[in-house]
Amino acid sequence: INFRIISGLLNDMGIAVNCRYLGDADCSQMRNLLAAPLNILASDTADGRDLKAWMIQQYGCQFMDEAFPIGFQSSRRWFFKLGEFFSCQDKVEKIIKQQEIIYQEEIEKLKPTLEGKRIMMTTINSNVDWILETADALGMRFVRIGVVNYLHQEVKITDYPERYPIDEDFDWKRMYEDVEELKPDIILSNYTSQVESGAYVIDATPMCPVVGFLSGIHMARRWAELFQIQREGEWRNDKALFEKYYA
Repeated sequence: INFRIISGLLNDMGIAVNCRYLGDADCSQMRNLLAAPLNILASDTADGRDLKAWMIQQYGCQFMDEAFPIGFQSSRRWFFKLGEFFSCQDKVEKIIKQQEIIYQEEIEKLKPTLEGKRIMMTTINSNVDWILETADALGMRFVRIGVVNYLHQEVKITDYPERYPIDEDFDWKRMYEDVEELKPDIILSNYTSQVESGAYVIDATPMCPVVGFLSGIHMARRWAELFQIQREGEWRNDKALFEKYYA
């Protein structure tokens, strides 16, 4: 899905993908690998960085500084850079205006369900501005962002740390106490289980998010679906039956 999203936007700019190296390339594309004036990493992984360094050293290839962008603001900056390189800024401005309309329409659809909701999140030490910007646009509030910083490196989860309650020394042992104290509506984490049924909803903090302008929208839709589930609809109401016959 990530390649389809980015390649579709590139097509709108009049830019074709020369070769999807190590992805879905045929022999003719491989032969033309070095013909493209610019190369882009699909994701910022160790293997990808090694391949980038090797291609630069061996063939003098030119690369975008960043891999596929995640989130609206990141995508805006990324496509502006791309537009400058290919001298098609006018097309980029048109794409951004179109994407902004779509983004705002989605925000308005989701607001009735998500506005005012409180979020508690745990995350590894990687940038999550794409989540934060969408939650802010929806009128949601972070009550705590706990950083799991195994390597004890400088915390770089956001470009705006002053805006959020960030716990740079998050302690898993305090998790349940924090939940009881902060009373979040949503917990974003890959490591916790629900404490009390019905108290809040849980979603995973994505390790490989959808790229592009609507990264945060894809995630927020999932939150809205979780809240809209009828927890005790007629076909789900097993609790009463269990208590009647087995309690």
